[in-house]
Amino acid sequence: MYPIADGLPVMLGYQTPAAELVAARFGSALDRIGGFTFPAGAPMPGEEFVQRSFSREWAEYDYDGTM
Repeated sequence: MYPIADGLPVMLGYQTPAAELVAARFGSALDRIGGFTFPAGAPMPGEEFVQRSFSREWAEYDYDGTM
C-alpha cells in the first residue's frame, strides 16, 4: 500500500513522512481495512536526499484538488 497525501501518490519502497501523515489522518480506517502496510524497505544510496528535495518542492506546490 502506498500513501496518497494531498493528492500526491508517494510510491517509494521506504517509510516517508507522507505515510506517517496518512496514518495519522486515516489510521482508524486503515485499521478497519486491515492486512495492508506501508513500504518498510531501506532507501537506496542518495534516495533520501532526492526524496527530501522533491518533498520540499511539492510542499510549496498549491494543490487545489483538481486533476
